[in-house]
Amino acid sequence: MIIEPFCIENLISLKKIEEILLFSKSINKSFTANKYICPATKNITFASHAIMTLIKEKYKINLIAHEPSVSLSEANSHTPVLHADKQNLDGTPKQGFENFDISSVLYLNDDFAGGDLVFKNTGLRISPKPGLIAVYSGGIENIHYVDKILSGNRWACPMWFSIIK
Repeated sequence: MIIEPFCIENLISLKKIEEILLFSKSINKSFTANKYICPATKNITFASHAIMTLIKEKYKINLIAHEPSVSLSEANSHTPVLHADKQNLDGTPKQGFENFDISSVLYLNDDFAGGDLVFKNTGLRISPKPGLIAVYSGGIENIHYVDKILSGNRWACPMWFSIIK
């Protein structure tokens, strides 16, 4: 299933976003939600379920969610990499990710420069802001990259879903 990139706003409260961000900054590294049990990771799981429910209703499909995570990208260490989430650029399945049919990213902050999500085929550019969610199918139809981060730290929650056939 091909899903053209689209954005969702106001699905997750800014209070929940702030709790996730504060916890993420306190440990200052990327992590998976199941690694910690606290209100922030419960909010991440809530967000994953809310996004999955919205996609299921919109496209009339059955989904399962993969473990959500929080990703830290820092200005001095982030390098833009052109990729698709479930396939290699030649269209072959990406080992370990071949069933990541639908991708989403929940943005946690905007106090950094750069870091836009850019789709190669359409030139669509999504500028992160707290609470914004980008959704798109994970195949080569949506080859993308995250622009160079010029300053600050970019915090986001990437989430993936598989279609149950």
